[in-house]
Amino acid sequence: MDFFDLIRRGHEIGITDVFLPFILFFTVIYAVLRAMKLFGDNKRFHTVIALVLALLIVTPHVINPSSNDVVSIINRAIPGVSGLIVGIVLFMVVLGVFGIELRKEGVVSGVLVLVMLVVVLYIFGKAAGWWGGASVPEWLDFLNDPDTMVMIVMIFTFLIVIWFIVHEPSKGAGGSAAKGLKKFFESIGKEIKE
Repeated sequence: MDFFDLIRRGHEIGITDVFLPFILFFTVIYAVLRAMKLFGDNKRFHTVIALVLALLIVTPHVINPSSNDVVSIINRAIPGVSGLIVGIVLFMVVLGVFGIELRKEGVVSGVLVLVMLVVVLYIFGKAAGWWGGASVPEWLDFLNDPDTMVMIVMIFTFLIVIWFIVHEPSKGAGGSAAKGLKKFFESIGKEIKE
């Protein structure tokens, strides 16, 4: 038995459909309960509530699996979100190679956060079937090709890096519209930071 057979066997016995989603939901719910301190600092209550909620989420998928249950939606969305996370990490690596620091409060950070939120919403919406049969409008159908998406991300990354390298900060006050946009994105960055 090699590693591939071990992974296939794990999938057959339900690790990817039951165990991993249960651990994911339990961890997220537990972390949210601990952060909210809903029951004070009592770890036992948080553990029991997270355990019950995670079981309530996973059990319908085991008993009557459908394409619209939470586990199925997560299983369809995770590859896209994972690709997005890898793209973000690679983007940060490229910025680091050129010695570019990305401030949390900056305009670029705010724009990147907004773009990533929209992309994650799109990925989960597509996995849940919110957008109907067509995932994108007909004129954007080329975006369904994974190779095209990778090329777009690469081009976008290199354009941002080139902009960071050649961009010189303006010494003047700038236009009022540019200042307003900058303040808007800075406030978003501050809200996300807090």
